[in-house]
Amino acid sequence: MLCNYFVVVIILLTATRVVSECQKGQGQIYNGICIGPKWPPSWNYTRTVQVPPYLSLNKPSIININIGRQLFVDSFLINETDSSQQFYRSQYYEKNPIISPTLPHEGSFALPFSGGVWWQEDEQRIALWYRCGGNAADELQGRSGSNGTGTCLAYSKDGKQFVKPNLTIVPGTNFVHQISFDGNTVWLDHQEKNSSRKYKMAMM
Repeated sequence: MLCNYFVVVIILLTATRVVSECQKGQGQIYNGICIGPKWPPSWNYTRTVQVPPYLSLNKPSIININIGRQLFVDSFLINETDSSQQFYRSQYYEKNPIISPTLPHEGSFALPFSGGVWWQEDEQRIALWYRCGGNAADELQGRSGSNGTGTCLAYSKDGKQFVKPNLTIVPGTNFVHQISFDGNTVWLDHQEKNSSRKYKMAMM
């Protein structure tokens, strides 16, 4: 009991110290980092690199990292280390695009717009639900596409080469749903007991 009481006291003292380091007019988020009076900040679309507001404000000497996960992509949360950081520029895969309309029912449209991507543990593969069918010109003009628009399914073992299965929903195609839509989301329901219903779709 004495040990537990001591820990609680330390936490309270730490929280008090962090709060006192935020200047007047500044707010504070859950981990003690000081933020500007307007939060979340509003951004304008630009190619200029935006500096997060908390980097330009006073940094608390103690930041609580026990809440949630931390991604150490910079030294903001690191006080001392003997490790070095190395960043690399990403490169486009030479065989892009990895999904393109190669089947008659896909028309001129096949891309991962809406849908979803999930790792299937049992099959050790990636399942990709993507938009397919219709005419790309209709999409560019803001229309939802023709009646041939829908959601198709493809599988991949490496995320680079995809196989389009022959399904029975629309015989001879890989359609899982064929209807005009503006957007949809596919997600994996880990709480679902019925294996045939573990993937759900919301559509608008």
